[in-house]
Amino acid sequence: MRERTQRQLWAWLFLSPALFLFVIFMGIPMILALLLAFKNYLPSMGFWGSPWVGLGNFRDIFGNMLMRDRVVRAFRNTLLFTIIFVPVNILASMIIASLIHSVSERWKNYYRAAFFLPTVTSAIIFAMIWRWLYDYNFGLLNWVLSWFGVDRINWLGDPRWSMAAVIFAAIGAGPGGNILIYLAGLSRVPQECKEAAWVDGANAIQRWWHVTLPLLRPITLYLVVLNTIGSFQVFELVFMLTSGGPAGSSTVLVYEIYNLAFVNGFYGQAGALSLILLFIVTFFAVLQFKIFRTDVEETRPPTVFEKILDFFSLGIEHAAAGIWWGVTRPVSFIRSRARAGRKKKGIQDSPSLLFLGKNGAHLVLLPLSILLLVPMIWMFLSAFTPGVFLQSTPPDVRPKNFALDNYEKLIEATTIPRKAAEEGIENAGSFNGLLDFLKRCKLARWMGNTIYLALLITFLQCLLANLAAYPLSKIKFKGRGLVFGMFIASIMVPHQALLIPLFIVITNGIPSLTGIQLINSHWALILPGICSPVAIFLMRQYIKTLPSSLEEAARIDGCGELGIWWRVILPLSKPILAAWGILSFTAIWKSFFWPFVVIGHEPYFPLEVGLQTIQQQHTVEYGLVMAGATISAVPMILIFLVFQKQIVKGLTIGAVKG
Repeated sequence: MRERTQRQLWAWLFLSPALFLFVIFMGIPMILALLLAFKNYLPSMGFWGSPWVGLGNFRDIFGNMLMRDRVVRAFRNTLLFTIIFVPVNILASMIIASLIHSVSERWKNYYRAAFFLPTVTSAIIFAMIWRWLYDYNFGLLNWVLSWFGVDRINWLGDPRWSMAAVIFAAIGAGPGGNILIYLAGLSRVPQECKEAAWVDGANAIQRWWHVTLPLLRPITLYLVVLNTIGSFQVFELVFMLTSGGPAGSSTVLVYEIYNLAFVNGFYGQAGALSLILLFIVTFFAVLQFKIFRTDVEETRPPTVFEKILDFFSLGIEHAAAGIWWGVTRPVSFIRSRARAGRKKKGIQDSPSLLFLGKNGAHLVLLPLSILLLVPMIWMFLSAFTPGVFLQSTPPDVRPKNFALDNYEKLIEATTIPRKAAEEGIENAGSFNGLLDFLKRCKLARWMGNTIYLALLITFLQCLLANLAAYPLSKIKFKGRGLVFGMFIASIMVPHQALLIPLFIVITNGIPSLTGIQLINSHWALILPGICSPVAIFLMRQYIKTLPSSLEEAARIDGCGELGIWWRVILPLSKPILAAWGILSFTAIWKSFFWPFVVIGHEPYFPLEVGLQTIQQQHTVEYGLVMAGATISAVPMILIFLVFQKQIVKGLTIGAVKG
């Protein structure tokens, strides 16, 4: 009995750091989010001092003519984005993954990297690249369209095209993550089923339709829900490309929440809109959880919502089958007709026909992979091309023009000038050694902030998640189900819906309890970031698979719970720690929205926020902007190329049932 009590005490000690941070930075903001929608929050009066207005905020956003028009347009644009982006992304992912699965392992590695690389860079960097591609006078896209006699289009300045430009850029980012998940699912399709279909006379298309597609349906459902949730939370592309304009023609829900709260100061109305977004996204998140409950055997009949989602998924599969047929049929037709003619004449297949039969997938994948890499290639070419060559039609980005002018201008633009008169220095822009460079160059400071934050948050996040996951998976104690349920429920809550209440906690402290302010400091990023319910969930699932005999052997050897965690659980968790650590590091490196909201003091800027200020100050100096983009993108590209296996494992954890 005493040993059991001690184990329960240790369980709560292991959980306490993560649970404390969870309550402060997720639990309390969830409560405030529900209350904020019914208050006219005024920062000067505090949260509880601000008056209650009941349903007044909802009447404002749907009754006030000016506010209603923007909110309705935001709903319409978000829905349009979702309706176009989700089916196209899923269809492309399914077909591309099926084609990649059919090629050799060497080519498979290339295509997997090529299609995923565009998603490695942050949305901010990708938006910078597409802003350059969309430029009215010198953009690559208008130049290509001119080949076909199409007049130049003002993609970002014309209300008729602005939303289309955002959607096209989102699709251009590539379906890399979805492709990896589909490839994981395709690798689990039993080879015996395919061979049985082949013995029964089914061709490649019939085997794909009758064997592969039905087995991929759970993954398709998962990705439909996941992509729908993501499409309702789009922000960075809209913010960087169009800022919701012109005339609100490209505004979306999350951008409108940001605009209402942090631009116009309508926190109550923004809270009401956040609550609506919370219900929408939570609905889809609950569906995702129901579809992917791997620990409970489903015996009940499907609900009407699940039937609707299944019908939508089935429609995507039928469309994918049609496109697959259109892609593979010409090759099959040419091959069969040529073989029939040669067989009739008694001639063997020619080398060209054999090449077509073996390499049909490459005819689709190779040009498509190069096309998706064009924005990144254009970024690197522009970064090393002086501005005088970029301001021509088309921009002259030939290697003979390469120079480091843009990087020199970038360092000059982000360097704090020295007071030359006081220090008696003739060249105020020069540096007196490395220390002086690090002290005065804002770009170096931003990079240092990002590396420091990414390493620290990733380390603490992995440590606290592993500490919390051990008792949730291996120790029986009262309240375990409740605590785990809280973590799971928080995963379903969109971060953007908690943006304003979390900002209130960071700015003013916990209402009525503490006045500690974290605004404009790195603590505003570190403390909310080190508690990750997703990391806790994934590590719990992994630790559950570890043999219990190892813990019992450690107890026999005299180890307590702390010793078991340190000597058994933590060393055996290295694979999941490595996979999650790399994903967490890259996510923190690429994060923009939350740092942009809570960090307004330049010395504390992370790299993405700093580069956004460069974009605003040097709007048409695309070479300088692309130089900054490469500085952010290159580390992420190198990390992906070096740790590709761990990243793929991390992305596909929990995505494939079984």
